[in-house]
Amino acid sequence: GLGGSLTNDFGLGLLEALGVKFFSDKPMKKLCPIDINHIKEVDVSSLDKYKDLCITILSDVTNPLFGSEGATFVFGRQKGLNKKHLPMMESAGKHLYDLLLKAGLKDTKDEPGAGAAGGLGNIFKSIFNTKTLKGINYILDLMNFDALIKNYDYLITGEGKIDKQSLSGKVVFEIAKRSDKPVILVCALSEITLEEATVIHENIKGLFSIVPSLASVEESLQNPKKYFTALCNHMLEHMFMVK
Repeated sequence: GLGGSLTNDFGLGLLEALGVKFFSDKPMKKLCPIDINHIKEVDVSSLDKYKDLCITILSDVTNPLFGSEGATFVFGRQKGLNKKHLPMMESAGKHLYDLLLKAGLKDTKDEPGAGAAGGLGNIFKSIFNTKTLKGINYILDLMNFDALIKNYDYLITGEGKIDKQSLSGKVVFEIAKRSDKPVILVCALSEITLEEATVIHENIKGLFSIVPSLASVEESLQNPKKYFTALCNHMLEHMFMVK
């Protein structure tokens, strides 16, 4: 399962854990992204034993590794990178990638999901025999979602923050696509409008957030139960005319 990694290291930590050796003028160990530009050579011979290993990847992210829709520029900010650091991190990632290609790894940077989990998707695809499945569809199939929702009139789904990343295959919109039922989105904070959401799926009939209509970010974080309850009441009043 690839997601929620909090990392943007292009798989550097995974590679080191699998025995890949990195060198500047001397061996480098316990690397982090700031070290990438100092790497001059890599030894990937430790990966030979994994060449026949088959791995199924579950991921909702379809982004490539690099570019405006890649791991760094789409997800880097939420993982702690400042805007000014994004080009530097992108450049470092490309440096590492070129070294890995030179060492013999497969070129998978443009495959859907290569940018998942800060670049782990790419490393899995370049090392192993992989099959990639959309994570949300795998889970929905597991719970027999299509049959289950026949008993309901509305579907209510949400996440902490709904933003443009949510449009890239995240749970809330995949649920909307799997159903012809009216869908209502709830979240703590939304950076898109209902109109933008309906472009993704016309069955989305409501989008409700705590911030800024019910509380500030600070108030919401300090009293989550209070404001989530208020959000539910707010949704009911507007969607179902419940007083």
